[in-house]
Amino acid sequence: MKSKILILCFLGLFIRSNHVFCQEPESGTNRLEELNIDSIKSDFNDKFKLAEDMTNFKKLREYKSEKENLILKFDTKIKNISSDISELETDLTNLKSSFERLKEDVNNLKDTAKLSLSNYFNFKNAAKYLYAAGLAPDDRGNKEKLTQSIFRKIEELISSAAKQLITLNRKLKLLQANLQAAQTDLSLCLNTIDEALAPEYKELQTKIGLGYTVLGALGGVLLIFIIGIMFRKIPDDTLKIIISDGGLQFVLIFVLMTAIIFFGLFKILEGKELAAILAGISGYILGRGSRSLGDKNGSKKDDKKTGNGKAEISKGNKEKNNN
Repeated sequence: MKSKILILCFLGLFIRSNHVFCQEPESGTNRLEELNIDSIKSDFNDKFKLAEDMTNFKKLREYKSEKENLILKFDTKIKNISSDISELETDLTNLKSSFERLKEDVNNLKDTAKLSLSNYFNFKNAAKYLYAAGLAPDDRGNKEKLTQSIFRKIEELISSAAKQLITLNRKLKLLQANLQAAQTDLSLCLNTIDEALAPEYKELQTKIGLGYTVLGALGGVLLIFIIGIMFRKIPDDTLKIIISDGGLQFVLIFVLMTAIIFFGLFKILEGKELAAILAGISGYILGRGSRSLGDKNGSKKDDKKTGNGKAEISKGNKEKNNN
């Protein structure tokens, strides 16, 4: 009997040193000790005070990655603590109900009779809690032992479990507040990135709008020209002018100018290249206009010379006739 008591005492002390419920109950508290949870406040506005920080994409991306990792860690910890709270709530309910049944039976117990704790504390984690309180499932006791010794230990056990539940809930709320702060910072960071990129988006939308406008104008002109030809709405003289060399050159120049506008809008060509192309086209047009004017002046001079020659010939013929 004494050896059995010594073995039970040794076993109880060993388990108590490793699994004392009021200090480190299995996974939940161990995880909490590793968390070292502190209150974390939103710090985005402190780190991005200056206007130049708002457009520092490297710093913004690093901050975004940091907050995303922090949110992931907080989310995992919240799930773990929530699981521990759920399990502890169930065990605490079972401890209380088992203790109430034991107290009811003890009131009707004779002094010499004994009751075994295993008949009452028989839920899943019962043994763990009894060992943590310095008891064992196979412990038995009469009315005096139960009321003076075992009851006190069970009451301390229930009180300790209730305090631990309060601690877990407090840490859960703190984690949830930290998660909310990290999510707020991440949202502010994403909004700042979007706002920093907004001018580029607006510029792109403007370019696309101008491009569609130019294409619409070109398409409208071509459509009117085609419809005019099909339904004979364009006079023959005008049509001859359009399909002449000058008309075709005008159409070609119009198409080239449209292409140049697109190249400039979408920055396919830079300013120097555009200036060179426009200068070339302008020089070509002005040069061709000068040649046309010179040809017209030359033809007028030839006509004048021809007229003078004819006048001299007619004058000579008149003189011969008079003679």
